[in-house]
Amino acid sequence: MRPFTENIGSILVFAVVGTIWNSFLIGLVLYGVCWMEGEKLAGVDLLACLLFGSIASAVDPVAVLAVFEEIHVNELLHILVFGESLLNDAVTVVLYHLFEEFASVGEVIVVDAFLGMVCFFVVAIGGIAVGTVYGLVAAITSRFTSHTRVIEPLFVFLYSYMAYLSAEVFHLSGIMALIACGMVMWPYVEANISHKSYTTIKYFLKMWSSVSETLIFIFLGVSTVAGPHSWNWDFVIVTIFLCLVSRVIGPSGGWQPLTPPSFS
Repeated sequence: MRPFTENIGSILVFAVVGTIWNSFLIGLVLYGVCWMEGEKLAGVDLLACLLFGSIASAVDPVAVLAVFEEIHVNELLHILVFGESLLNDAVTVVLYHLFEEFASVGEVIVVDAFLGMVCFFVVAIGGIAVGTVYGLVAAITSRFTSHTRVIEPLFVFLYSYMAYLSAEVFHLSGIMALIACGMVMWPYVEANISHKSYTTIKYFLKMWSSVSETLIFIFLGVSTVAGPHSWNWDFVIVTIFLCLVSRVIGPSGGWQPLTPPSFS
């Protein structure tokens, strides 16, 4: 927890600024590709490209983090990659919903773009606020469960899920609420619950995260092969190239982080 908070500046640069940079660079360049293709990609407008760019800008370093744990890489490097991947997903989801709303409107003017920027921060900060409240409630509740240890894991899961649902009800970021709730509960709830409850929560979440990742990749594979698809080699090759180049020249690659990792 402490390395995460100490390097929150670098993590936010990677996760927020880097994700926004990648989304707009990929979306704008792909729109140029669609414009040059002419009739082949005539139905793909700018908002559709930005919507696709927000999806392509997300990273999933599950394999990288697994290798880091096996070789016991430098803790600072591990926390930077982990923190960036954690917040990157939340930023990507908020951007996706923002571009989705713009696409449903059709015509976007300058005022809409400005309100969209305000909405982006309101949704993200509002989700953090909701998660923080539930995390504090969970921390207070865990102080009075010494006589009923069996319900401690239930409270942890319940408050986390309620934080997510409450944020989604008010159209805020559920992922940000979940992250904030977990960060607040981590130092306080862990100190109040028993060792058996902590072990139960730890291994249950590890098991469920593995199951969730497997299901996600299964559904992704099924959706790839199912249904009609229009294949365009130029679009695919440029997308792969941009996914690599945008991370190198952007804040998540070429810029110097606020707290550079040490490899010693």
